[in-house]
Amino acid sequence: MEAYRKRLLGFALLILAFFGLALYRLVDLQVVQGEKYLRFSRINTLREIPVPAPRGKILDREGRILADNRPSFTLRLNPAQVKDPERARRSLAYLLEWSPEAVQEKLSAKKSNSLLGPAVVAKDLSRDEVARIRARMTRVHAGMEPELDLSGVELVVHFERIYPYKEKVGHVLGYVREVSDKELKEWEAREPGRLSPGDDVGVAGVEKAFDDALRGHDGYRQTLVDAMGREADLSELGLGTVLQEQPAAAGKTLQLTLDARLMEVAAEAFGDEVGALVAMDPRDGALLAWVSHPAYNPEDLTGTIPKALWKELQEHPGNILLNRPTQAAYPPGSTYKIVTAIAGLAEKETDFKETVHCPGYYLFGGRRWGCWNKAGHGRVDLRRALVSSCDVFFYKLGERLGPDRLSHYAKLLGLGKKTGVLADSEREGLIPTREWKEKARKEKWSPSDSLGIAIGQGFDLVTPLQNALMTAQVANGGKRIVPHLLAATIDDQGKKSPVAAERPEPLPWGIGEKDFLEIRRALIDVVAGVGGTGAKARIPGVTVAGKTGTAQVVGYETMHKVAKGVKTGDHAWFVAFAPAEDPQIAVAVIVEHAGHGGSVAAPVAQRVMAEYFKGRLPAPELKSPPKDSPAPPRTKRGRRAAMR
Repeated sequence: MEAYRKRLLGFALLILAFFGLALYRLVDLQVVQGEKYLRFSRINTLREIPVPAPRGKILDREGRILADNRPSFTLRLNPAQVKDPERARRSLAYLLEWSPEAVQEKLSAKKSNSLLGPAVVAKDLSRDEVARIRARMTRVHAGMEPELDLSGVELVVHFERIYPYKEKVGHVLGYVREVSDKELKEWEAREPGRLSPGDDVGVAGVEKAFDDALRGHDGYRQTLVDAMGREADLSELGLGTVLQEQPAAAGKTLQLTLDARLMEVAAEAFGDEVGALVAMDPRDGALLAWVSHPAYNPEDLTGTIPKALWKELQEHPGNILLNRPTQAAYPPGSTYKIVTAIAGLAEKETDFKETVHCPGYYLFGGRRWGCWNKAGHGRVDLRRALVSSCDVFFYKLGERLGPDRLSHYAKLLGLGKKTGVLADSEREGLIPTREWKEKARKEKWSPSDSLGIAIGQGFDLVTPLQNALMTAQVANGGKRIVPHLLAATIDDQGKKSPVAAERPEPLPWGIGEKDFLEIRRALIDVVAGVGGTGAKARIPGVTVAGKTGTAQVVGYETMHKVAKGVKTGDHAWFVAFAPAEDPQIAVAVIVEHAGHGGSVAAPVAQRVMAEYFKGRLPAPELKSPPKDSPAPPRTKRGRRAAMR
């Protein structure tokens, strides 16, 4: 019996211990850790929080940073998690210190994007704004603002684009802006998950042309949130800080062929003038400088553009949004005489022995076709015609060649064709043919039309980039090169991968070495010779070859028909390469409505080329021109000749 009581007592104690342990655990769960487990009990959502990838940097050829990123904060709303839209609007208004109407207007503007994911409400928040928003979010989460609901409200890190060189790189780099609904759908069809609402995409320039390489791959981290959108402290459950994560992969850094310093110098050289400059390496087509002046600051166009700013840019008297190197086409003026000379030599329609008398005009078709030098150049050969830019010589040569043969050599040298160097809308220009006029104008080609196009007037239209390409291919002795901007890519591990340029190939331009050397000597005399029209492009210690041009915008006979306020001044052109005996740089400059190429455009090119040769050994001088080289005629208009 005693043994039975002992067993019963032991069993009772065991039961008591069990219930005591259960009671202890219950107290621990309900009292000691009640708040913690109450919070976990409300966790009902697995959320994937995006980790944005920074866009790749853009560097110049010397490693200078042209485009970079800075972190910023974005407040957005995920519609899928919103329970009460009205409370969500009030909550956003509270966080941002906006009116509910302003929040609604912003959300309405993002309606199409919000159907695909979170709608961006406010971007690039300042530090003070972020601190205030976080403090207010804490109040809401703590139940101090019971009428508000932050379900679906997210404060995430974003990257904003910055451009240290600002306007000086505006047109060539372009800018980025928030992806549109249409673009987002296109990306989803092509590469699902690559883009999210609120992400930036390249809109123009390098940012657009190389958008895929610059764009990284966003990462993510998974966590648990409660019905109020509050993140759980997963470490309390022994789950670490996140459930799963994928690090973001930054976009590739691009190293361009451009030289930022040359572009700075060019922008300064233009001053208040309107125009463009393109500089190229004639050995491989690498673009050294790309300037459109005036230019915009890409940072002003990044993200949401204020309506007032957009209107100001659109109405800018200098057409500031126009990327002139590829989107503007001009009559090439006398720079085209290089093409006419090459065509004449290749087609055996002239040589360097033929001479033509220039009395200051040419009578053709019952009309007097004037030379820019009304006093006349006297008797000139092809070399002197290039140096003094005699119109009469080239009128006669154009008459012999006709449009189709001229067009062949112009296009062979890169005129009248898109280069495809950027993804922007590039103008093709116009190098006319008989067939073109019959189709476009419904008229037959007139023999007199050939005179105008031979001197770069009439129907001829070229872009500054095309004129630079033409000059570069003449400079390298007739080798085909492809203009390009990308020198290398650098991945997020720092591995550099050079991008090889296309190998230069000989052009079938049909002129021999002797004729080429004579053309080069003539172009050298344009700059260095007595009476040369490009004297303002001289660089001490460097032999510069060039050609001036003054492109007439409106013919004298139609000047009176032009509307009041429309600019009618001549465009100033200058193309050049140096050192002439072993060219390393070719330049094309146009200054709109500025007058004579020799006096206005040549100094701009001179400053850029002089900057390029700083720190480089001066090129050896060519042998002096032959002593029997004809001297330019002296006229009362000698000063005007020097400016042509």
